[in-house]
Amino acid sequence: MSLETLPLILGGLVLLVALALIVDGILADREPRAVERRCRSRTGRSRPGEVIVGGGLLLVGAALVGGDQWRWATVAVRAGAVLLVIGTTFNARYLRERLTFRGAARRGRTADDRRHLGDPVAPDPSGARRSNDRRWTERRGEGGA
Repeated sequence: MSLETLPLILGGLVLLVALALIVDGILADREPRAVERRCRSRTGRSRPGEVIVGGGLLLVGAALVGGDQWRWATVAVRAGAVLLVIGTTFNARYLRERLTFRGAARRGRTADDRRHLGDPVAPDPSGARRSNDRRWTERRGEGGA
């Protein structure tokens, strides 16, 4: 395999990913869940933004496949980069939620979760510690087992 075929293979993979994004953005989503398991609703993705990102990847993949012989490669890469930025801004809230909110399984329960589930050990809203809280007294060295 010569080194000149590497951009062709990479360009073909980028074109496949671009086509998958475009098709996923155009086709209708499946039925939503009957019961939402989360306390907060999920942020929906922008389907036009996904199609725009797919179009940007399509231009970048075409520039990779075209190589140095294609006279529009520079224009295609620049236009593809602009489309990628525009599509990403359409989906900024969705991407931020997917990257930052990792779920309760990784964090443990918060005070809101305990209050929502009816746990009797919910923290005092005033912020004052109770003297009978075992964790507080053990930390201070006042007692506990």
